[in-house]
Amino acid sequence: MATTGRHRGRALLLAVAAALLPGCLKDSDGPDPGTASYLWHAFYGSSLSDRACDIAIDADDNAYIAGRSQNMWTGPAGEFPLNPHSDPGITPDLFVLKLARDGSYLWHTFYGAAAASDQALSVAVDGAGRIHVTGFSSDTWEGPAGQQPLHAFAGGGKDLFVLKLTPEGEFHWHTFYGAATYEDEGRGLALDAYGNIYVALKSYGTWNGPGPTAPLHAYTGPSDGDTNSNLGILKLSNAGAYQWHTFLGAASVRIEPAAIAVGGGAVYSTGSSSGSWNGSAGQAPRNAHAGGENDAFVLALDGDGAYAWHTFHGSASNDGANGIAVDRGWVFVTGFSNGAWNGPLAEAPRHAYAGGADLFVFALNDAGEYCWHTFHGSAAADDFGFDLAFDADSGPYVAGRSHASWQGERDDKPVDPIDGYTGAADVVVMKLEGGGTYCWHAFYGSSHDDWGQGIALDSGGRLHVAGDSTASWTGPAGETPLHAYTGDMDMIDVVVRTID
Repeated sequence: MATTGRHRGRALLLAVAAALLPGCLKDSDGPDPGTASYLWHAFYGSSLSDRACDIAIDADDNAYIAGRSQNMWTGPAGEFPLNPHSDPGITPDLFVLKLARDGSYLWHTFYGAAAASDQALSVAVDGAGRIHVTGFSSDTWEGPAGQQPLHAFAGGGKDLFVLKLTPEGEFHWHTFYGAATYEDEGRGLALDAYGNIYVALKSYGTWNGPGPTAPLHAYTGPSDGDTNSNLGILKLSNAGAYQWHTFLGAASVRIEPAAIAVGGGAVYSTGSSSGSWNGSAGQAPRNAHAGGENDAFVLALDGDGAYAWHTFHGSASNDGANGIAVDRGWVFVTGFSNGAWNGPLAEAPRHAYAGGADLFVFALNDAGEYCWHTFHGSAAADDFGFDLAFDADSGPYVAGRSHASWQGERDDKPVDPIDGYTGAADVVVMKLEGGGTYCWHAFYGSSHDDWGQGIALDSGGRLHVAGDSTASWTGPAGETPLHAYTGDMDMIDVVVRTID
């Protein structure tokens, strides 16, 4: 998942929203775009700012939401957190919230350092239901019983952390990595089939692993904490033991990693880059940087950290990627573009750029070769794709944010029963086929600001969209939330159901 600056406080929102339809399996036979089927939504948080950044689903369809909270809060029946907030009402702590498949509350917990900022940016769950979280911390902290980190906080402005919890929310271990004098953030986390942990990270300066162990590829450019930042990838074992890390970038280029995915023995990361850079042995990108303010990038490594390929896509304006999903040799990326662009051989988008910032989705094969891209959004306002979920039988789903209403590629209105866009910014959920053809989209939210930040698909075909809202709202038929809005910014969850 990616992070984006916010100007107002919000509540964490969790909602169930749309329908997976068999008609969306093919691109060539004019499929019925289908209808979204709202199930429920819920708010959680305090009277201060609470933000959901990512969501994951386990094998039993329980949902795990991770983010940050500025204050302590309790569950629906007054349930206290498993671990208390370190600095209630002052500085934010990271949180993890667990909900059952029907949206009922199970537990929540906080971690962080007093008088310092801590935030979770990405969460993943392994086959045994163990929870893995990454983000950043501004100071060191201990486990509930004084457990020390596996690797110490380096002392810079921020270190990335990885936290592991049991399915019941009990502390397992945590660790820090980063430079002693510069900032580092864990932006995305993914797990392979063996439970190994891969973190996409942003670093303003170089650092070594335990030992010390140098990175597989050295940090590029000045470690100045300002104009230059590298993309890093860190691998840990399922027990938290360091395996390797590597950097990629160029002097005076700012790279903003956003997400990471693992598939077919490879590791893929995406985000935005202010300029071009080469691979670890000088390899040129598959597609050149367009030369604008930022382009979206995709990087592929093997499981041992060896460089495979990288590519850029974007316009001469400002573009960035926020989410990535990988399945059976296909790589899907979502983000935003402030200008139109074509593929490497001048391939036109499946749906044209409208104006402002449009959300995009593009597809690559596992060799980094371009397949297709598409834009969706309004002509005069901004639209962003923040995360992707992929269904092998029907294609990608996108969660994001829209600042105005828009229609699909056949002038399709937002699907019933949602009437349409309702506020200053709404959660948007969109379904595409595997070949990029539009199926449907829906908006959810209040008359204020609402964000869709993370999306996950459960075994029953239900989509869970996590984000945040700055005001309460009801479902399309006036359905009240399972848990009420508490104030400022709350996290939310929205759910979408498969319909045959």
